Amino acid sequence: MPFYSMSGFLEAVAKVGKFSLRWDDDFFDRCSHRYTVIILVVFVVVTSTKQYVGDPISCWCPATFTDPMIEYTNHICWISNTYYVPMEKVPEKHYIPREEVISYYQWIPLVLLLQTLCFYTPSIIWSAHNSTFGVDINRMVLLVSGVEHINPDIRDKTIKFICRHFDRALAYQREYRKGRVRQCMQRLASYCCCPVGKLYGNYLITLNLFVKLLYILNAIGQFWLLNEFISNDVEKFTYYGYKVLLDIWYQRMPDNRMFPRITLCDFQIRQMQNVHDYTVQCTLPINLFNEKIYIFLWFWILFIALVTVIGFVYMLWTLFAMNRVTYLRKYLRVMNKIKKYNPTDERLVKQFVNEYLRQDGVFALRLMAKNTNDVITAEIIGALFDFYKKHYKPAKAMIARDADIPLSSSVGSMPNYAPPLNGPPACV
Repeated sequence: MPFYSMSGFLEAVAKVGKFSLRWDDDFFDRCSHRYTVIILVVFVVVTSTKQYVGDPISCWCPATFTDPMIEYTNHICWISNTYYVPMEKVPEKHYIPREEVISYYQWIPLVLLLQTLCFYTPSIIWSAHNSTFGVDINRMVLLVSGVEHINPDIRDKTIKFICRHFDRALAYQREYRKGRVRQCMQRLASYCCCPVGKLYGNYLITLNLFVKLLYILNAIGQFWLLNEFISNDVEKFTYYGYKVLLDIWYQRMPDNRMFPRITLCDFQIRQMQNVHDYTVQCTLPINLFNEKIYIFLWFWILFIALVTVIGFVYMLWTLFAMNRVTYLRKYLRVMNKIKKYNPTDERLVKQFVNEYLRQDGVFALRLMAKNTNDVITAEIIGALFDFYKKHYKPAKAMIARDADIPLSSSVGSMPNYAPPLNGPPACV
């Protein structure tokens, strides 16, 4: 192959192999689609290398076999199914029953790739749909990364840009039609995820709940997949890790019948009109790797299932309105935007959370906080709160009423949460 062709090939492989990290989710999701995927890819490389570079099987052949015959025996026993018979078991007849056939080891790299795809698919669904909310959380996180170390003017402009972008996304997804039915549906959507939609302010958080549910189903499905793939009539993968712990506790070292290292292989060789049957004993060094890999995966998948369930329950907990208000109040107090035990500020914060940001807005800010830092998040929330008080009629009306100041004509003419024709005003 010419040098320029080889360099072009390597460049193409490098481009395909680039893995860009996304910062639009939380730790619970990253455990599945990032950390688990990396682990599985490493296992794919290890098992594939052992299969296609090393010697995955070695059979003890009769002394009359030549080197080509030994090589053929190893190959035919690798591509055909071997079977396990305990060494202490003496067959009563010449025929040995083929009860525990081992048929999975050739397919382990492909099954690991399938597992990788299953863990990564919910992330693809999340990435493909979360940006339709109007705020690309991943880009916003990348934009504010390191902003605390740059020039103060650039820092303020960046925060104002994020504030303006955030407000535009919230404004364009707000329901402006009136009516008792609409009000009831809006009130119902503010307390739960039904009805679902961007206009009800719960599209993003419902999508994330759905993705987390997919991660939970995937973790459960992994046990089912591996149970069907590598289990036999004696041992089931579902209890594999528990059995390993018992063996360690009681200091037992029984033969691993799920990943046997010594198996038997039957094959035939035709010579002219005669067909000769052979049974040879083979070792499977690759099962040393497979055994350790799947012991680790049993505990890791169990850990992922527990972590994902915790993440799902935590998301349900954040749906409560009081938790959203408490979360935003903390940042506003840090930024000195509200006073403690001030009834006006308390009502203003509740209105800011429940009517302006709503569930999706608070959830997007939570994701930004988890992927940046609390200082930047507090400044963004403070800027949004100032923008809300300055430009939206309900907030201005509340402030003016509590201060006994009549509303100006400009305030009275401003529709509730309605952006101007040329878009929402900039954060100033």
